[in-house]
Amino acid sequence: GLLAGLRRRFSSFLADLQKPDEATAWATIGMLSALLIYSYWPGLLNARSSWDNPQYQHGWIVPAINLLLLLWRRQPITPVTLSARLAGVALLAGSLGLRLVAAQFRIVTIDMYTFVPALAGVFLLAGGWSMFRWAWAPIAMTIFMYPLPDEAQRYITGPLQTFNTTVATFLLQTIGFDAVQEGNLIRLGHGHVMNVVDACAGLKMLTIFVWLCALVIVVAGLEWWENVVIAVSAIPIAVMAN
Repeated sequence: GLLAGLRRRFSSFLADLQKPDEATAWATIGMLSALLIYSYWPGLLNARSSWDNPQYQHGWIVPAINLLLLLWRRQPITPVTLSARLAGVALLAGSLGLRLVAAQFRIVTIDMYTFVPALAGVFLLAGGWSMFRWAWAPIAMTIFMYPLPDEAQRYITGPLQTFNTTVATFLLQTIGFDAVQEGNLIRLGHGHVMNVVDACAGLKMLTIFVWLCALVIVVAGLEWWENVVIAVSAIPIAVMAN
């Protein structure tokens, strides 16, 4: 029923576009979003190049899923209040201001990340609070299509490598192998050496699993405490699975 549901929602969207208020709002969103994409094009290309890295190969599917989520969760637009317009302008201006600061200090990743709140500001400005309530979650999850900052990768990858090496050494010793840990190396008998490299650290598993847990929280409609359990368990399960 998923494809049938998408078809129904798309047909409903086309029907709602016949209303002047709906058409104006979506035309505004389309125009401002196109300007944002043009402005952020270098950062979007950087994000695209990171998808060739095995750690972020899931990045290409994130915007596609988010577009489907926007279509699935869409509700008819209600009259937009002045407070929503002002909040949208403030969010958009704040995002672009932060981008200028990031450009001044050449912080490339922060510059890329500001695209997400800027896009949220566009939806709030054009569609008001009612649109923002159902659109903010898919927009926020756009952050998962970007790579982590280099500094964060170093701080995460190193401990993950050490943890995985320690666990692997313990398991090998438990099943009877002569295994000794030296940094991220595992020395076995007869001169054999196993190297737990960066790709084995589990960063890919971690980023994908956290994104999937966020996706479940958005679409499943669970109780608040179930969402908390899913959010808290995301990182431990990803590390143990890896």
